[in-house]
Amino acid sequence: MNFTPSCQTVGRLGSTTGIIKENPMGNPNKHTVAYRKAIVEKFGVTEEEVKLAVVNAEDDAGGWATGAHTIIYMEFDIGLVYYSPRFLDDCCDLANKARLGYIECINPAVAAVYD
Repeated sequence: MNFTPSCQTVGRLGSTTGIIKENPMGNPNKHTVAYRKAIVEKFGVTEEEVKLAVVNAEDDAGGWATGAHTIIYMEFDIGLVYYSPRFLDDCCDLANKARLGYIECINPAVAAVYD
């Protein structure tokens, strides 16, 4: 099954420094685990790199997406780039690899995973 993400541009952000809670790597939920694995497989980044960029939604101090399972900070160099012409295809590929939920853009720097 292919998923079609819904994306909405809110505005360009600066750095996400200070947005991430102190320990976003503790006890990742199944969506976070699945999307981390999918990003590592698709883009070839390391697990350490993806741990900071893909976190449980409840670990997101910015409160970007109420009701989401996972937050993806695209400002980290993990391969998912909002301004890429392949962005929607990449979101669909990741959702298909993760086999859980879909990616919805919050803004060009932050995306969320929902069911």
